[in-house]
Amino acid sequence: MNTTKLFAISAAVFLLLGLARATSAAIIGHWAFDETAGTIAADSSSGGNNGILQGGLRFDFDADPNSFGSVPGVFGNALRGFSGTEYVDVGDVLNPGTNDYSVTLWFKPHSNPGLGMIINKGNLLSNNPGYNIKQSGATRFEARNSTGTSDKRRRYRTDGLGSVVLDTWYHLAMTMDHNPAIPDPNEPGNEWTFRAYLDGVEFPTKNINEDQQGPIRNTQSLRFGRRNDNSDGAGIGAADGDLDDVGIFDQVLTQSDILNIMNNGVASFATPGCDFDGSGCGLSDINLLMAQGDLTAGVAAGAGNQFDLNNDNTINELDIGEWLGLAGTSRGYASGSLRGDTDDLDIDFDLNSSTRTVDITDFQNFLGGFTGAGSTWEVGNFNGDNIVDITDFSNHFLPNFAATNGGSYGPGQAIPEPSTIVLLVLGGVVLAGLVRRGKLAGSG
Repeated sequence: MNTTKLFAISAAVFLLLGLARATSAAIIGHWAFDETAGTIAADSSSGGNNGILQGGLRFDFDADPNSFGSVPGVFGNALRGFSGTEYVDVGDVLNPGTNDYSVTLWFKPHSNPGLGMIINKGNLLSNNPGYNIKQSGATRFEARNSTGTSDKRRRYRTDGLGSVVLDTWYHLAMTMDHNPAIPDPNEPGNEWTFRAYLDGVEFPTKNINEDQQGPIRNTQSLRFGRRNDNSDGAGIGAADGDLDDVGIFDQVLTQSDILNIMNNGVASFATPGCDFDGSGCGLSDINLLMAQGDLTAGVAAGAGNQFDLNNDNTINELDIGEWLGLAGTSRGYASGSLRGDTDDLDIDFDLNSSTRTVDITDFQNFLGGFTGAGSTWEVGNFNGDNIVDITDFSNHFLPNFAATNGGSYGPGQAIPEPSTIVLLVLGGVVLAGLVRRGKLAGSG
């Protein structure tokens, strides 16, 4: 078969698969509340579901820090309000249906309402399918969801995690995992796995724990700061506090994801730290890192420099290690990529696990740049000094040649003895020369 055509077809398939995976899970709502004027809370996700501030609530209400409006938040600004009839209405959008779903937010309570609704999609009076997170007095926070026409509910509480401390920021999250094909063996009649978290710790108390089937869907507005029925005309069911960095996701966040979002904000989940150019963590990004200078000597970096991944104000080899870790784990692997692996970060990264090994293909790629003229990752610049030489080979390629990362990285191979380094390199140079002159052309 024509090898050029085969490569083109393979590349197209891998590219399409990569695009499909990249768009399969996303932030579908993000309200940062960084506005300082007006009555529109912008949704910075691709969904564009802006919230409308209601009840006289404005970001620029007045300069009184005890009044409603824009105040300092956990990340940038936050919205202060909700102590009466004020709330944010996003409209009848973002029903989970039968999809996986997650919600995260920051909330700072200023008083202890008996039913302080922080986020709500549904109607508590009619018990229609929906979800909410609320504060219940000084005792606890609660997270609730309900599914199907019979309103099967799960309500989890923070009992055991301490009382609610006023004027303190809390990070709250909930996840809804729909998997009817593989029910929990302990709950064979349940299609949903529901979890909730306070500051990254799972809620310990399951106050209501009914088996759930069917979708989570209703025609009520998504609201921040107020329940969604007629009983709240006088402010009943309203939260009293500040709200910041609300995120909604069409996937089940792990506890690690939630901790990352808590520490770094919703926006950090959208763009992994290894993605410098917005195209996903790949060769272009690590080559941008290499282009910052001689990383073996170190390059001074100011605060917040995107290439200084470990925040030590120096771009160096440590940042290469940080980048490789992020590049692996951000794509769902249990481990980062290894130095010496030249083809793990190309277009089939994370789609063909057989490439996640340091093998003879990587050795041949290394030989292609061994003259020292190459300075990119894919030809062997593993230490960031912009020279491909014996140091890259002996210090980085050889130690990882068998992909010995607990057997989880890729298939292992025999490791060459250190005494054969020179023979391997010299033999490889000869081999590469023969291939380039057509002496070892394949039969096709």
